[in-house]
Amino acid sequence: MRSDRNIENDQIKKPEGHTCKKMQKEDLLLYAVTDRHWLNGETLYSQVEKTLEGGTTFVQLREKELDEAHFLEEAKKIKELCDRYHVPFVINDNVDIALEIDADGVHVGQSDMEAGDVRAKLGPDKIIGVSAQTVGQALLAQERGADYLGVGAVFHTDSKADAADISHETLKAITEAVDIPVIAIGGISKENVSELSGTGICGIAVISAIFAEKDIKNATKKLKKFNRGNGGSMIKGAIFDVDGTLLDSMGIWKDVGVRYLNSIGIEAEPDLGNILFTMSIQEGAQYVKEHYHLSQETDEIEQNVLDIISDYYKETAPLKSGAVELLEKLRNSNIPMTIASSNNKKEIEMAFERLEIAKYFDRIFTCEEAGAGKTKPDIYLQAAEYLGTRPEETLVFEDVIHAVRTAKKAGFQVVGIYDEASKDDQEEIQREADCYCREWRELMKKKTALTIAGSDSSGGAGIQADIKTMQANGVYAMSAITALTAQNTTGVTGIMEVSPEFLENQLDAIITDIRPDAVKIGMVSSEKLIKTISKKLKEYHAENIVVDPVMVATSGSRLISENAIETLKTQLLPMASVITPNIPEAEVLAEMEIRSEKDMVEAAKKINEMYHCAVLCKGGHSLNDANDLLYQNGKATWFRGKRINNPNTHGTGCTLSSAIASNLAKGYSLEESIHRAKEYISGALAAMLDLGKGSGPMDHGFEIRGRFGI
Repeated sequence: MRSDRNIENDQIKKPEGHTCKKMQKEDLLLYAVTDRHWLNGETLYSQVEKTLEGGTTFVQLREKELDEAHFLEEAKKIKELCDRYHVPFVINDNVDIALEIDADGVHVGQSDMEAGDVRAKLGPDKIIGVSAQTVGQALLAQERGADYLGVGAVFHTDSKADAADISHETLKAITEAVDIPVIAIGGISKENVSELSGTGICGIAVISAIFAEKDIKNATKKLKKFNRGNGGSMIKGAIFDVDGTLLDSMGIWKDVGVRYLNSIGIEAEPDLGNILFTMSIQEGAQYVKEHYHLSQETDEIEQNVLDIISDYYKETAPLKSGAVELLEKLRNSNIPMTIASSNNKKEIEMAFERLEIAKYFDRIFTCEEAGAGKTKPDIYLQAAEYLGTRPEETLVFEDVIHAVRTAKKAGFQVVGIYDEASKDDQEEIQREADCYCREWRELMKKKTALTIAGSDSSGGAGIQADIKTMQANGVYAMSAITALTAQNTTGVTGIMEVSPEFLENQLDAIITDIRPDAVKIGMVSSEKLIKTISKKLKEYHAENIVVDPVMVATSGSRLISENAIETLKTQLLPMASVITPNIPEAEVLAEMEIRSEKDMVEAAKKINEMYHCAVLCKGGHSLNDANDLLYQNGKATWFRGKRINNPNTHGTGCTLSSAIASNLAKGYSLEESIHRAKEYISGALAAMLDLGKGSGPMDHGFEIRGRFGI
């Protein structure tokens, strides 16, 4: 049986692959719509320039009353301004002017020219945005060639008289129904933008929240900070299992049969617990009756067993160590929490009341209520719907392999927790969960990462980029410096390498005091320094080693000597958990040319087999731009990305490898660490920081918020 909404959606065909060359999803983060009501003696040009300086990522010129000649003149000037800031520029409604000035595209409303007609006039490479208020309108716009949707008004506003108010539920329904990006519009401000969290939007469109402000540049900066993450995958909710996860209670399900038999004076056989553990209470009662030749009826046995279990939860079931501290941390981070359990709600409530943890959970969901066990995702999806979060932004905490697999398959981020009752499955749980810990305190402990690399005096790459990245990714950063450089965005003017003895002193001092949970190794130009690093990491049994084998510049020039390369190959690469070569570096390591996706796979496979480490072959260099290939355990996995139109890419290699190391330190799997790292670097690039005269740095702190950041 299908819902009415699904029937409606099926009636409208989705488009056959229209793609826009000039717009990325990230461009829609903060979309400014002009309005001359608040000029107050300024020019519209100067106001747009201020919002661009503040970080606006998209501009729409909206003029409803200006005559054609003045509209055209204004549009030309503002297009030139947006081009200078590498920000997409579209015209509201007027297709002819958009064509005449070669604007990036057009935005139309429901009463304007239909999207298909606009596409016919503009051609395939221009951006088309369409206003929508219903799922039907959204799907129709998508079918007819729209690249994005503007949905609203999401809050009451007087700025757009033609936009009716819509609910956040409708907004979410639209984002779920279409495949193209959706932005919210109407009455949005820094005070209410957080209310749009969980709706699935990728950005917001604002008018008065920018142009009605006295300080437009600062207002834009603040709004962008408040909006960060509304369309991303940051954690916004948590779902906890109970038995074996929060409570150290799985033992009762093995012991209950023994306890029952002991209560009636019968000694149980040694393997009874294991036999009953796989059965329902009804099945177990029947087994005990038949196997031990009991005179009691099955119903009586079942009730006695239930009484034993109930008393256990009411009086005895203990919390796992560190659970309260974790719950308190999540609550202080404003993360809403629910329970998803196979157990009886009454027993959970009794245990939680005794343990004083009921206050942390908004609701308890049970498999009985969901109508399915944890081999199906129903209970997790119901809990997420209640929280108002998408699976990808919701943590699920579980201790058994089938539940981990179910939640993971449904798109949730899964934290596996060790429990003695499922110890035989721990390797599988660790492999399949996004993050794994043996006890809750591991999640509470601040994770650490060490970068071994050279210093970049301009701060965009090397040690400086690594430390910024590690800090932004939630780990404590430490450093061992291999060389000092004099450099800026235009080039390197001087290098002073440290001695092997001093590098060894740094590593000893760090590791003997604060042991790193992960190590990132960047450019090391000297054979002696490579040997020192290898020696010390072996001595201290370092884990989660990420090597960025910096050997070849983008131009193709060798950056380190042949002897150093051979030492890197023989001593350092075999120690690595993963190495991150770019195309030229992969060619050196694999001793082959790379000209295609097939070549990338072959090269990564060869490197993996030669050095027995996972290989992340990075795209770019005119091949598979933004698409990276992971090869490990005989398996090739592509991480597809979209190119972000930002010429300031200094330090991207350092940043990616440091982000991977940070996530490995936090316990994430290699695949998830790479996924999170790529998401982070996309955000840092999309922030469009523009410093220096050459290829400038990224904004490593784009996601860092708080009162000291404003």
